[in-house]
Amino acid sequence: MAKASNSTTAFSDFKTVFCEHFGCSAESFLPELFYRSLDPGWRPLAAVLRRAWPAFFARDLLYLERLGTARNWSDVVSLANRIRTDEDLNRGLLRRALHLRISGARIMKLREEITRARLAECA
Repeated sequence: MAKASNSTTAFSDFKTVFCEHFGCSAESFLPELFYRSLDPGWRPLAAVLRRAWPAFFARDLLYLERLGTARNWSDVVSLANRIRTDEDLNRGLLRRALHLRISGARIMKLREEITRARLAECA
């Protein structure tokens, strides 16, 4: 049982665990996590905005970089839960009213998906 607990809770950082689970390289971590943490309905608009106005999502990407360095699930949960109230991520009409930003709820779903997969590997 200790083995299952170890593999689902212990890791070097979230970036490594995410990349292992989704099969992406360390270099593609940020874009991959960025699009997975957006509401699917906003992804096409986000792609256009990133090309036309790259600075619009700069704060989101910095936040995701910080999330990538999280050393345990507790830190991942804490950072995901702070997104909704983080002023830097909620400035402006598109971000505040329309929620065109990364989603803490989507990050929590990714965490759950990764955790379930790691538990299944141990079973």
